[in-house]
Amino acid sequence: MTRSPRPAAKLSRRSFLAASAGAAGALYAPSIRAQGNVTLRLMNTETAIGSIEALKKIVAAYKEKTGVTVVFDNVAPADEYPKLSSAMRSGSPYDIAALGFIGDVILLADQNLLVPMNELVDQYQWGPKILFPYKGNKYWLPHDYNFCMIYYRKDLYQAKGLKIPNNWAEYRENAEKLKSGEIAGCFHPTGNTGATQWMSTGFHFAEGVQFLSDKLEVVFDKGDNGKKAIAALEYFTSIYPTMPAGMAQASWAQSLGLFSSSQVAHAPYSGRMIEVLDDKAPQIAAQVGAFPYMDSTGKQKEVTHGYDGFVVLTTPRAEEAMKFMTWFAKEKYIDWLHAAPVHQQPCRLDVYDDPRWRSHPMLQKYADLVAEMRGFLTRPDVMITSIDTQGPSANLKAAKVFESLAFNEMLQNATLKKMPAAEAVGIAGEKMRRATAD
Repeated sequence: MTRSPRPAAKLSRRSFLAASAGAAGALYAPSIRAQGNVTLRLMNTETAIGSIEALKKIVAAYKEKTGVTVVFDNVAPADEYPKLSSAMRSGSPYDIAALGFIGDVILLADQNLLVPMNELVDQYQWGPKILFPYKGNKYWLPHDYNFCMIYYRKDLYQAKGLKIPNNWAEYRENAEKLKSGEIAGCFHPTGNTGATQWMSTGFHFAEGVQFLSDKLEVVFDKGDNGKKAIAALEYFTSIYPTMPAGMAQASWAQSLGLFSSSQVAHAPYSGRMIEVLDDKAPQIAAQVGAFPYMDSTGKQKEVTHGYDGFVVLTTPRAEEAMKFMTWFAKEKYIDWLHAAPVHQQPCRLDVYDDPRWRSHPMLQKYADLVAEMRGFLTRPDVMITSIDTQGPSANLKAAKVFESLAFNEMLQNATLKKMPAAEAVGIAGEKMRRATAD
């Protein structure tokens, strides 16, 4: 999961080929051999080599079983929506697409461009905050969580006599004590990318800051909620001097690169971090731990939400696409998770106790971290939230707040322009209201 903000342009249903009238609720078991020559198009956004190789094997096995060919394009996550839109307009739409932003799913579903997947999805037991039903239907088959947590070096902590931080003051103190001429204290970007909204919102959320109310009103800068937002921004500004230079240009890759090369003592990421370390810097991987974001008092923790899933589009091949997804969910889901075993945290609860999933060497090697990640699903002191999942249920306003970059610009105003926190929060709130105005 990596997300870059982009304009959420409306897509015309005329961009599609005529859809089969009965496709939108169909759920079928794969046939022994498909009638005629069927080719499905799939947009894959898991572009790591392991994931691509796993997908090759999966589609080859499906063709051997059914005769159906599934061709896939590998698309960078930041380009997923423009690529999907372009394919629709070209008259050669994808039948299946991987998406990592629920706002895109809702936008497509709102225009009747997605097949409801209720019957398939309801066969399984799911973890919290992953299905995102919209107008009574479930429009995607989620396949993983990508929670953003904070990684730290156990060896550096031991050398300085530090403990895992429980509140803001302790995290700042650890970052300050570990900062030196060779290493920065922590990494939290401030640039206009999705990385900032994933890696730098956690302190606000842990403090209980809301962007949208249950009535979908922007409350970021209002009342007690606004006071919390100001306090969290002041805290972020206080740890900014411990960060490396260039936070306004930093993104996902820098978090992985700087931490794996011992240039930062703390860095946020999902399970992908440990996979990169295991491959590029195993000596560091052996010394790594992780903890959630924390609030000012130590009462509340947070991991910033991330997720991925598949949608089926209303093309003339929707029925065959649903057959493939049904087979995938039953027969190949664990194989797909194993392509990135620590990064792709299961969102289906039955998988955690499945010996096939647990047997992967990486999951056994990093069992402590895997257990910590699983605990985020049930710990009462850990909230799971993000900008794009604000509100009582899946909605377009949260997507518009995310796309507005108001939070990112607020951080820049405070850290680069030295704007008072209250003023920066107020400007951000007004920008969110403009972005969500009907």
